[in-house]
Amino acid sequence: MRNSNPFLDIFIILIGLVFIGHDLYKDKVSSTSDLKAVNGTLRNYSFVENKGFKTHTYRYFIYLNEFLNCFQISADFAERFDRTEFEQGVKQGDTLTILITKNDYAKIGSIEKVSVFGIDSKTKEFLNPIGVVREYNSQTTSAFGIVFVSTGLLLLYFDIKRRRKKKIEKADY
Repeated sequence: MRNSNPFLDIFIILIGLVFIGHDLYKDKVSSTSDLKAVNGTLRNYSFVENKGFKTHTYRYFIYLNEFLNCFQISADFAERFDRTEFEQGVKQGDTLTILITKNDYAKIGSIEKVSVFGIDSKTKEFLNPIGVVREYNSQTTSAFGIVFVSTGLLLLYFDIKRRRKKKIEKADY
C-alpha cells in the first residue's frame, strides 16, 4: 500500500481541473464556418523544430506585410502542416489566405499571436482547416481531465478511509 499523501491526491485533481478548464474555455470552433479568412502577402516565416530525447516542440510562425500580428501554427497542428511544400512553393511577396478564429480576428492589428487553423495560396493548400477543426474539437483533453480528477478523488477517498481505519485501530488499544 502506498504512503498516504493528500497533497499529491489534490494535486492530481487540480491537474485534471486544468485540463477540463482548458477545454471549456478555448475558442468555440465547431466547423470551418466559425473561422475568418485573413489575406496578406508573405513577409517572412520561421519554422523551428526541436527534437529532444523525450520532447518534440514546434515553433512555427508566419508574418504578413499587412499585419503586426504573428500567425502561429500550433504544435498540435504542426504534423498536419505541409511544411516542405510551403518552403518550396511559397516565397516572400506571395499572397496567402490564413484562417483564424473569430476571437483571434479581434486581435488583428495588435502585436499578439494569432492561432492558425488553415493556410493556402492561390495554388495550394498547406494546412487543411477541416482536419484542424476536427482535431481541435477532440475530446482527448477532457478525457484526460476526467481521468485525473477521478483518480485523485479515488486516491483521496481511500486515503481518508485508511486513516479512519487506523484511527479506530489505535482507539481499540
